[in-house]
Amino acid sequence: FAETGQLYRGSKPVMWSVVEKTALAEAEIEYHDYQSDMVWVKFPCEMVVRKGPTVVPGQSEWNQLASLAPVDEKLLSASVVIWTTTPWTIPGNRAVSFNSKISYGLYEVTAAPPGNWAKPGERLVLADELAEAIRKAAKIDSWERRRSLTPEELAAGECKHPLHGYPYPGEYGFRVPLLDGDHVTDDTGTGFVHTAPGHGTDDYQIWM
Repeated sequence: FAETGQLYRGSKPVMWSVVEKTALAEAEIEYHDYQSDMVWVKFPCEMVVRKGPTVVPGQSEWNQLASLAPVDEKLLSASVVIWTTTPWTIPGNRAVSFNSKISYGLYEVTAAPPGNWAKPGERLVLADELAEAIRKAAKIDSWERRRSLTPEELAAGECKHPLHGYPYPGEYGFRVPLLDGDHVTDDTGTGFVHTAPGHGTDDYQIWM
């Protein structure tokens, strides 16, 4: 059993009943109906590309990240936008998922009402298929699509956590990677999925 590779060590989130003081199987969980606010959240990002080959002999993948170079100034001041109906899971965010089969673009806001959530000059990374619906929902008067983003650029990108520095300097100071996942679609939302491994099976699996 062990020699054929079927035995492995792992971990997973376990539901816990604070009333019964015992672990619960997922099939035992029943939820009350609850209408939650949906939120749009910007993750400030730094898009980078590799200078050399994808694989460097004798060098770990982590060390290869040191050989990344900026793409251009437009991407260094952009934000990846996510949409979620479970805003209470944002503190548990550790990654943002995308799908390499989806077309993504960099959009620069050129006109928006005063005090709007998205301001002129801001650059947002979104799925092209959903861009127009997002523009209307965000009450953006106009924007321009600056360029496409390749799956390689997205996979090499990193974001800051939206709670970075809150409530104290240094809080949520870790980097948020972009991970390629088949569970991401461009049917609704932004084409990016906020990923909190402690709050969902898909999130947990892609994080692992």
